[in-house]
Amino acid sequence: GSKRVLTRKNRFVDHNGKFFIVGVVHDITQRQKTEEKLKRAASVFIHAHEGIMITDASAAITEVNDSFSRITGYSSEEVLRHNPRIFQSGRHLPEFYTEMWGKLIAQGYWEGEIWNRRKNGEIYPSMLTISAVKNQADEIQHYVSLYSDITSIKEYQNQLEHIAHFDLLT
Repeated sequence: GSKRVLTRKNRFVDHNGKFFIVGVVHDITQRQKTEEKLKRAASVFIHAHEGIMITDASAAITEVNDSFSRITGYSSEEVLRHNPRIFQSGRHLPEFYTEMWGKLIAQGYWEGEIWNRRKNGEIYPSMLTISAVKNQADEIQHYVSLYSDITSIKEYQNQLEHIAHFDLLT
C-alpha cells in the first residue's frame, strides 16, 4: 500500500556561506488510517436512523445522537449525566430490569423490546440493544445502546391480530 508521510525541512547556511537542507520524515500512514476510522464512526453516530446512547461504566449518560433526541424528545443537555432509568415507562416489573442487567453483565449485551417514556409523557415501544464495551483488562468502559421506535410496527401487529380475530368470528 501507499505510505503517507509528513516532512519538515529547514535550510541552513554554514560558516562558509554554503546552503544545506536538513529534513525529517515521519510516517503518518497509521495515524491517517485511525483518523479516517474515527471520522467514519462519527458519521455513523450522526447519521444513524436509530437512537444511540452511550453511558459510562456506572450507566451515567455521556453522549446521545440526534435520532435519540428525535425519538425521546430530550435534548442531549437534558439527559447528560443522568441514568437511563429516567425513561422508564412503569410498564415493566423490577425483575425485567434485574434480568436485563444480569444478561448484560454475563453475556456483554442485551436486546429486546422495552417500553419507555418520551419527554412529553407518551409511552412507546422500542427495540433496544445494549452492548458492554470492555478494555483490554476485560473491564467495562461504557455501554452503547441502539434504540428503534417500533410504534408503527406494534400498531400494524395489532391491526393484523384484530383482523385475524374478527375474521375468526365471521
